Amino acid sequence: MNKKNIFKLILDIVMLVLFVTFFDKNLISFKFHIISGLVFGVLILIHMLLNKKWIVNISKRLFDKNLKTRTKVSYIISAILFAMVLLIIVSGIFMMKATDYDKIAIWRMLHIGASYLSIVLIGVHVGLYWRFISSVVKKVFA
Repeated sequence: MNKKNIFKLILDIVMLVLFVTFFDKNLISFKFHIISGLVFGVLILIHMLLNKKWIVNISKRLFDKNLKTRTKVSYIISAILFAMVLLIIVSGIFMMKATDYDKIAIWRMLHIGASYLSIVLIGVHVGLYWRFISSVVKKVFA
C-alpha cells in the first residue's frame, strides 16, 4: 500500500471530523472552533499539495475535448469548494474583527452560507472520488 495514499486517507478523515465539529461552534468551545478552522485551512492546503500533480495537469487540459466530463466536473467542484473554504475563513476573521452589527451580520451570512454550500460540495467531492476512497480503505484493511 502506498504510504502517500494512506496519509491522504488519514488527512481526509481528520478534515471530515473537524468539518463536522464546525456546525456547532460551542460543541467543544468557541476557541476550538476558531483554531481548528485555521488548522482546517492548513490541512486543505496540504491536501492540495499532495494532489498538486493532478491539479496542475488538469489545469493545463481543462478545455481539452478529450478530457472526461467527470474529471472537469471534479476539478470545478474542487475549485469552488476551495473558494468556499477561503470565504469561510476570511468571513470568520472579519466577523471577529467587525465592530458594527451590520458588518457582523453580512460576514455571518457569508460565513454560514458558504458553510452550508460546502456541505453539499464535500458530498459531491467525496462521491466523485468514492472508488478511490473505497479502494484505499480496502487495501489498508486487507
